[in-house]
Amino acid sequence: MQVLDRHRGEFSRVARTIVSQAAAEAPPVEPRPATKAQQRQQQGQADREARFQHVAALARDGQGIRAIVRETGLSRNTVRHWLRAGTAPTWCKVERARITDPFVPYLVRRLDEGERNATRLWRELQASGFRGGVMSVRLCVAALRGGPPRMRPAPGPVWRRPSPRRTARLLLTGGERGERDGRFLDALVAAVPEIERAIAEVKAFTVIVREQDQAAFGAWLDRCRDGPLSGLAEGLRRDRAAVEAALTLPWSTSPVEGQINRVKTLKRTMYGRAKLDLLRARVLAA
Repeated sequence: MQVLDRHRGEFSRVARTIVSQAAAEAPPVEPRPATKAQQRQQQGQADREARFQHVAALARDGQGIRAIVRETGLSRNTVRHWLRAGTAPTWCKVERARITDPFVPYLVRRLDEGERNATRLWRELQASGFRGGVMSVRLCVAALRGGPPRMRPAPGPVWRRPSPRRTARLLLTGGERGERDGRFLDALVAAVPEIERAIAEVKAFTVIVREQDQAAFGAWLDRCRDGPLSGLAEGLRRDRAAVEAALTLPWSTSPVEGQINRVKTLKRTMYGRAKLDLLRARVLAA
C-alpha cells in the first residue's frame, strides 16, 4: 500500500491508459430503438412527404393551385408554400447554440477516459476559459452519456480502476482478475519496477512467518534496509525481540485477544451504558 501511495501519479496514469485503450477497442454502439413519440414524428414526416410528392406531381402535370386544392384537400396557402419551397416541411425543432458546444470534443474524450463527475469536468473547463455554470456542464454531460450513439460511451460493464488496497491484494495473491485488470497490473509493474521488488520481499516475509524461520528473518531485515519496505523493516527491527519470540516460542496472544473481544461484545450489547460493576458481573457470569 505505501509503495503504491508513493507512486500514485504512475498509478493514475496507467489507469487512464487502460481506460483509453478499452474505449478504443469497444464495439460500435447499436442505435437505440425509437420511442413512441419519435415513431409518431417519423410517421408524420413520411405522410407529409407523400402528400408533397402528390402535390408536386399534379403541378408537373400542369394543374393549377385551385385544382390541386380540390384534389388534395389542402389549403391554398399550404399548396403555394410547398411549391415555392420545393420540399415538404420538416417541422424540426431548431437547435440553438449552447455555451458548452465548443467544449463537446473535450467532454467526449474525458467521458471515454472514464470521468463521470460533472463538477470536476466543469472545473477543468473553467481552466480552459469556460464561463458557464456547473449546471450547463451537467446537462451537457447527461446528454452526451445518453445521447446519439457516436457520443455515448460503449455499452457493457465499465472497467474501473482498482483501489490501491485491491491492487496490492491482486499483486500479492494473484486472485481472480479480468483481462483489463491483468493489463493494468502488468503496465503498473513495468512503470514502477520498485513494486516488483516489494512484492518479492512481502512474499518472502510471509514464508518466514509461516515456517517460523528465525535465521531467515535477520537476513530479510538486512535485505530490506534500503528497499521499498525500509519503513516496515525498521519497525520490525525495533521490535525484533518480540518478532523473534513469536517465530520461536509456541505461545500466542490469541486467548487474550479472544477475551478482549468477548468483553467488547458484552459492552456493545448494553449500548456502552453499563458501569464497571454490571460489566464485571456479566463477564463472570458469561
